Amino acid sequence: EGIALAQRQGKPLFVLLTATEEDAAAFERSVESSEGLKRALTDGGIFIKLLSSSEDATNLRAAYADVSLEPALCMISAENGALLLSLQGREKVLEDAAGAEEAGGAAGK
Repeated sequence: EGIALAQRQGKPLFVLLTATEEDAAAFERSVESSEGLKRALTDGGIFIKLLSSSEDATNLRAAYADVSLEPALCMISAENGALLLSLQGREKVLEDAAGAEEAGGAAGK
């Protein structure tokens, strides 16, 4: 469904795959505090969240075998459904987003 919506709108699909709602909430807080990241995910594409226990997450992992760690942030092409980018693991997804938040806050002071 997400890929079909992305194709109709001509925007990439960003998928956040997390094991817990807490990880999803932590990522969303980081996004909310970083205007550049927020704009890229919301204006530049279609953004959806999936819990790793969901059927959609199972389908995502079946389609993209490279997505194996959680949390994962994936960027999927609207043109052909190819996996363009995959950031995986707490350090890459949650801590790097928090670092972007801190850098943005320091630059604004």
